[in-house]
Amino acid sequence: MFDRLSQPITVDIPYSNSKKRDAHGKPIIDKGQTLELNEPIVNDSNPNLTFTNQPGGQQPQATMYWESKAVKNAPKGTVIKTADLGSFETVSSGQVVTADIVYYQLKRVGDAND
Repeated sequence: MFDRLSQPITVDIPYSNSKKRDAHGKPIIDKGQTLELNEPIVNDSNPNLTFTNQPGGQQPQATMYWESKAVKNAPKGTVIKTADLGSFETVSSGQVVTADIVYYQLKRVGDAND
């Protein structure tokens, strides 16, 4: 199933050098490693949609996950780019030890629906 759902993705893992700080004292995040992978990005569970109350009525909202065997410790803020789904950023992660897979919860970035 993992291989069947796989698609080409580009993963940009950020790098924080704790010695470099901005004017406010926060660490400066540099672009770190870029990986070209073939791994699945999937919806959460059937029926894949939940509804949130918005002005004008309820809006459908889906939770997307990146399943990874290659990247075991991507930090929050790692950017995942796909050709057909757009760009996402990691929000949280959880590991399934027996399957040797890490699930990363994603948030869409870079479009008008933010």
